[in-house]
Amino acid sequence: MIDIPKAEIEESRAFFRNRRFRLDFQRKWLIWLIRRLLGIAYVLPSPLRKLGLSAETARVTVNGRTVRVRIIRPNEPPRGIVVDIHGGGWTIMRPIHDDLLNGQLARSGFAVLSVDYRYAPENPFQAVIDDCETALAWALAEGERTFGVSDVLLHGDSAGAHLSVAAALRCRASGQDFERLKGLVLFFGCYDLSATPSVRAATRETLVLYGPSLAAFLERITGGLSDAARRAPSISPLYANLAGLPPALLIVGTMDPLIDDSTMLADKLRAQGVNTELLIIPDAPHGFNRFPIAIADRVNAYSREWMKGRIRKSAS
Repeated sequence: MIDIPKAEIEESRAFFRNRRFRLDFQRKWLIWLIRRLLGIAYVLPSPLRKLGLSAETARVTVNGRTVRVRIIRPNEPPRGIVVDIHGGGWTIMRPIHDDLLNGQLARSGFAVLSVDYRYAPENPFQAVIDDCETALAWALAEGERTFGVSDVLLHGDSAGAHLSVAAALRCRASGQDFERLKGLVLFFGCYDLSATPSVRAATRETLVLYGPSLAAFLERITGGLSDAARRAPSISPLYANLAGLPPALLIVGTMDPLIDDSTMLADKLRAQGVNTELLIIPDAPHGFNRFPIAIADRVNAYSREWMKGRIRKSAS
């Protein structure tokens, strides 16, 4: 477990106290604008430069499906492979926006494969999962040939955490090379797309995500499916059979409207025999680990050490 000093909790409280930014994914014009503003990352210097790293773009194909990925290699032979699935409400962000976090993973000795999945809702929701399944299946089947190591970990935040679990369940069903998946690191994911109680109760004061729009957004992002249809295990991992998944580390803040998703998934994982650790970060909102505060650095470092531990255990 992680020990967070009181001073870092107070710093986090003070940092977010005066922040009023709330992203309303229901506003289509706002999503359009954010997508274009995020495009500036392609013309600015990547934070990878300061870390002495670089990235390459590739297309990987398995089982007749192809997806584009962004690859960051460590400067030494890798200890393992991390498949990163970025967040952004299934509608914004690209792998390049994870360069800072993924660069730190590469500095820790991992080859990182970040998935450039298709956006919803302009693409069918199952197609978004297809892309993530393709990248994971490729890493499991071809990672050793490409990177010289066979152990794979999944790392996702928010929508990416949801897609990580969905992709892992798909690959578990196929059975091929699934034993090479050694762990899941899941930051503040959404695992019930019919909306958990904390999502439905979210208010206007919810930070980063605009609470009142969340439940309606989950309906829109899945093409208008009913609540019952969105509880299908293929869409909402909380209702799936989770037995046989590798060890999982779940991380969420007490101010996150998705807190029930993480606590409920952790309970179900444990009940079905999956080695599970749940970190609940005091007074932290959604996406807290991307902000310039000490608690973010501490939690991100803890997740990297957890991943290293999974590789060490599998190698012994």
